[in-house]
Amino acid sequence: MQSECIHQAGVGEDILMKAQAPTADLEIAKATSRARVLVLIGAFVSFLFSVSLWFMGMRDEGLFVGLWVPSILGLGNLMMPARS
Repeated sequence: MQSECIHQAGVGEDILMKAQAPTADLEIAKATSRARVLVLIGAFVSFLFSVSLWFMGMRDEGLFVGLWVPSILGLGNLMMPARS
């Protein structure tokens, strides 16, 4: 009797997990998409800051901040999984 209850509970959990799987995949895709957007925004803000420093006459600082752009994009590429 007890083994039947355990078996039935296992089947119910399996069905529940299968029902929740598409939702979990969708949430992961949304979070990854948001992270990609944040990386691109960070790189773009860094680019704008670099250009503004350059044209304000702070050329060395502009070059330094300009190096952040590929670093931000590279870190984002390293941290996020590839699209499939």
